Amino acid sequence: MNILHLFSDWKWTGPSEPVLNMCRGLQQLGHAVTLACPPRAGRESRSIATFARDRGVNLSHQFELNHHQVLRTSLPDLQRLTRFLRHHPLDIVHTHLSHDHLLGGLAARLSARPVVVIRTDHYRDSFAPGFLNRWLLTRLADGVVTFSDRAQLRLRQQFGLAAERVARISPALGPEAFTPVPETARRQMREEFGFRDDEVVLGVVARFQKYRRMELFLAALAQASRTAPQLKALLVGRGGDMQQTVLDPIRQFGLEPRVKVAGYLTDRYRAALASMDGMVFLIAGSDGTARAMREAMALGRPIIANNLGMLPELNESGKTGLIFNDTADDLARCMVQLASDPAQRRRLGEAAALKAAKEFRLDAQAVALADFYSRRQRSRVLSAA
Repeated sequence: MNILHLFSDWKWTGPSEPVLNMCRGLQQLGHAVTLACPPRAGRESRSIATFARDRGVNLSHQFELNHHQVLRTSLPDLQRLTRFLRHHPLDIVHTHLSHDHLLGGLAARLSARPVVVIRTDHYRDSFAPGFLNRWLLTRLADGVVTFSDRAQLRLRQQFGLAAERVARISPALGPEAFTPVPETARRQMREEFGFRDDEVVLGVVARFQKYRRMELFLAALAQASRTAPQLKALLVGRGGDMQQTVLDPIRQFGLEPRVKVAGYLTDRYRAALASMDGMVFLIAGSDGTARAMREAMALGRPIIANNLGMLPELNESGKTGLIFNDTADDLARCMVQLASDPAQRRRLGEAAALKAAKEFRLDAQAVALADFYSRRQRSRVLSAA
């Protein structure tokens, strides 16, 4: 198949990784894939274009896809994209954000060719009900890809989409996520942060903003550590609200000796994950797929996840980790349980790694996605006959 992915943002944001993984997996299956996105702004290095080139994804900047300057760029983009679809044998236009969905959907219809339009649901809580989303999903999409059972059900109930038009496909990790971290790197990371072998380190990986609920984590840690003094915490990430959401509460709870803040890590990120004895996940980020949690699972780390959104689907209670019910008391209970039982940590971590290897593989996602494309193509041909 010939597939064009549209992504109307140049920045390396939450949905960027899932989009690149989709393109990468489809290319590895032998499909002709092009990712169209805006060129990076100025000298910014962390752009989707930079990562796309590093991962061998075919890239195009022939459309502006500028969602910040809609009035100036949308009509020329629509004309260019319509001409492109008329003169290139494309089978699929896969869109990811509302701006590129609008352009791609209209261009596909105006091209008068049987091009199938697919939209990915990257939202943490799926699409909000409203006129624009309803029109995009029912009029300008032949199919929708989502990552969770809850979102799939919501799309069918709130937007009236037929079951065959919504595909629930597990989010994927690249093959590098399953490469074991050397024991020397894991130990070096723990030593760097001053964690002893007999201490249990629970990690949080996030872009620290107010919605991330860090006050819940820190309150639970303060409570749990009274029962399980071996508990420590490693926080990986950064954010504009670090002072209010992380640093101030650490001081207020008196957790300075117990919590280490690693900041943003690149080359040593996976070693930091491996240095943890478990991960706590409070709420999914902007891409909605809980990527950091899935990466920790791929490395065999047990998870303590909040009972929100798709998190209980990814982390099965009592099998790959523990689930808490959005309170500090319940989170503290789970922390103590995990800290006090090394055998349980080992069993849950092994099951987490098996689940990740089975469900989060790039090749499995690509096969499911290509199958969905083919089914929506057949349906479009039949409806046009």
